[in-house]
Amino acid sequence: MGNGASAGRKKTRRVVPKTHKVAGAASVAVPRQDSDYDYAPPSARLTKQPTKQELEAFVRNKVDRAIRKITSELTQLHADWTTVMETGTIPENLAADVTAETLDAIGTMYCTVESLKAQKNEIKGNLLKSIIGRNRTSDVNVNLDKQNQWVNAQMERLKQAKSTLSEWSPGLDSAPVLAKLAGLVPESSAQIAALCNSLPLASTDPSQPDPSPTSLTVQRLMGLCVLNDKRKHAAAALKVYNQRRGQATGELVATILKDIESYDAVCREITGVPGAEGVLLELDRLSHLAPQPFGDDLKPLDIEGFDDLVLSTAGNDAPRSSRVEYAVYIRKLAGAGSIALYNIVANVVVAAETADGSVHGGAYVVPGGVKKLARCVFKTVTKYNCDFQMCKDIMRCTVVTTSLASVAQIVKAIFASTDVVVVRVKNRFAAGFDSKPAGGYRDYQLLVVFKSSGKEGERWLYGEIQVNLEQMVEIKARPQGGHAMYKFARSLAIFDENVYTYSGSWSKRAADQIAAGVLMNVNMQGAFTEIGNIVLNMSKIIGQLAASLRSPKCRVQHLNLQYNDLKSSGRDIADALRDNTSVVAISMGGNALGPEGGIAFAEALKINDSLTSVDLCANNLGDEGGNAIATALLTNTTVCELGLSNNGFNLETEAEIRKAWGTRDGTLELSKPVKEASVRQSASLLNVKKFCVNIVR
Repeated sequence: MGNGASAGRKKTRRVVPKTHKVAGAASVAVPRQDSDYDYAPPSARLTKQPTKQELEAFVRNKVDRAIRKITSELTQLHADWTTVMETGTIPENLAADVTAETLDAIGTMYCTVESLKAQKNEIKGNLLKSIIGRNRTSDVNVNLDKQNQWVNAQMERLKQAKSTLSEWSPGLDSAPVLAKLAGLVPESSAQIAALCNSLPLASTDPSQPDPSPTSLTVQRLMGLCVLNDKRKHAAAALKVYNQRRGQATGELVATILKDIESYDAVCREITGVPGAEGVLLELDRLSHLAPQPFGDDLKPLDIEGFDDLVLSTAGNDAPRSSRVEYAVYIRKLAGAGSIALYNIVANVVVAAETADGSVHGGAYVVPGGVKKLARCVFKTVTKYNCDFQMCKDIMRCTVVTTSLASVAQIVKAIFASTDVVVVRVKNRFAAGFDSKPAGGYRDYQLLVVFKSSGKEGERWLYGEIQVNLEQMVEIKARPQGGHAMYKFARSLAIFDENVYTYSGSWSKRAADQIAAGVLMNVNMQGAFTEIGNIVLNMSKIIGQLAASLRSPKCRVQHLNLQYNDLKSSGRDIADALRDNTSVVAISMGGNALGPEGGIAFAEALKINDSLTSVDLCANNLGDEGGNAIATALLTNTTVCELGLSNNGFNLETEAEIRKAWGTRDGTLELSKPVKEASVRQSASLLNVKKFCVNIVR
């Protein structure tokens, strides 16, 4: 099959390694049947330097517990599908979960849409007045047309989500849950607001006991109000939700930043060893091999082609992928499929680790459980337009190893395997990968298709293989952080680009969100100019922004303040960068900072070690400011992109800057002239997607 091998190639017998390969163990896998498992109790957490026997026992117990969990689910997964086949409806307990998660999804999407609409109205009433006053109405109309299209698309998705419960009937009986939840909702908006102050924000809140499908969260209450077209009630809940989400974001970010620091420390360690650069290049090369050609004719397939392949072997009893019954069906297949995927990957890893007769990374494979139906529903409704075929990670397994070289060795072996076809990859070890939106977590993910055999015959199935380092897995499993806190943050959309990106006019609310850690990308290009006939107090608002950048919870990475005519107020931003550790790129072009502004930014560069990209073009820094920057570059080693054109430097100053820049790998812009017309025009042409982002309100 994979890698151009014939789909009809004789299959190797599926085996489960009896002796799991770990560091120091030279044994290889031998076959044993599924019924032979002798499950041992969980082993104690490993000591810092476990013996060979302790490590083997730990791996064996961990893998056996995972397989036991999957096999224990098989009976129930088949029973759920049998109920669907015999009655035409999904079981009552699953119907309750589906209904609750759909309401959660509707509530989340409602928050997104209302936030977009609110920001759109604010921008139209403020920033656009200023732009129109400068006779750039044509540019504004183009941006507004595109913005409206994007917002309307989000509203259409919400409309579709609202209709799912009715469209999924009669196979889904949501009436009992809806009736019980409706009985918990007060009659007045004031009472709803009071109730929302005491409810969990979401079902993923780790500080709260797991809510049942018939208990309320703020997200679920919003979804119920939207479903029943009670707009005032939904608005009352939304107001409280956004206030509490802003507060929760600060607390979550503080916890998650600790995880990010731990993940980054591991990443620095593994990429700092000799030969790591070559390994990273190899991982990047392998990433470009996906998708792999398929079949006897080495036919290239896109994702739709692989979808057709999977659907072509689905049974005649398979529902349409837009029906919730399809999720029950595919989960039934995923039970046996998870074991099959584990068998394939385990054999690949054992062969890769012992290819030359020596032991390398001490890798082992852990099968993943079948994705919960509730998570499938939420993800499919919010991301995939209610098409369950697009939810492709229902079955997974994780390869755990101890070195980056071992990661590359295993990934290469997976690509070479004839038992899987790699469809796409995510290389989170790549040098340019931004791990912060994922909570700092890194791995190498491969989406594959493979054949799974069962009573119904052979089926092509999707599976996800995660190849990761032992240190990363340990951080992810932390009880007071790790994946549990990330799941809560994810459900609040804290790592959604449409939430953590802001582009538009200045507001105190935006400054508060920067201080709380809500925002990561901030585009306030041209945002501090006069709004209509109101002239802003530049010193006051820049002071607020500078204070926000100093907040220990601030996680802004990209800050664009171009063409705001900040003048002396720009020094407050420079001073804030002496304390800030999150900003990696700042654009300050066209602000008339003058020589004193250049000196202020030079002093910041002497201290700041997080900035990699700095734009100070068109600021009239003069020779005094330019020479200060040159001096700062002698000690600063992190900046690799620096814009200094159109600052009135003489040839001697430019020479000093070039000398200080030296041979560092990066881009230095000095002499390129900046045309006034281009500067003015670029100030008004804001990126459309970031122009209409979902900002927490």
